[in-house]
Amino acid sequence: MALNHENLKNKKLYKRGVFLFIYDQLLKRKIRNLYAGYSLCLLNFIPYLTITIKLNELFTKYFTEINFDKKNYNFQNDKKNNITLNEEYKELFKKNPNFFSYIVLGVLTGYIAQFATYPLETLRRKYQYRVMYEQNFLKFIIHNNKLNNIKPKTFVNKMKNMYKGFTVHSLKLIPEYLIFSCFFYYVKNNMPI
Repeated sequence: MALNHENLKNKKLYKRGVFLFIYDQLLKRKIRNLYAGYSLCLLNFIPYLTITIKLNELFTKYFTEINFDKKNYNFQNDKKNNITLNEEYKELFKKNPNFFSYIVLGVLTGYIAQFATYPLETLRRKYQYRVMYEQNFLKFIIHNNKLNNIKPKTFVNKMKNMYKGFTVHSLKLIPEYLIFSCFFYYVKNNMPI
């Protein structure tokens, strides 16, 4: 019964909300744990942002502007047939390229950038886990060295380990980037700047 009581106590301790976890860290005077991995997060964010910006420029240049030019060309040819269209609608139609191309390219850009920087994200999560749960990082390295003597790891195996969990992470990423792209498209086209 005592062992069962300890298990229940530990479950209650670790299955708490975010605010109670922060409060618990403040009571233990371990505020540094809350910022564990912050520098690694910044290190991950810089290449992610660079890749996203460059891919966005590239995709906009080659895909969106091509669709925009095709649309203008077709619009000019069909101008005689569509006399009844309102002038404001014509201007709006000229300014806004295809909606779906923006959304698909936004999702694709974010997904490629996340795929490229996922190993840095894995390192950050491992570091945070070690700091938060007070496991000695040196013991972990020594333990890995013993495992490395038993089973040699190649570069390919190390990279596979860095991408573990990416397929599950993708299930979260794609809808997230879809929402961000739709929101960005809405703000870009409907908000006066």
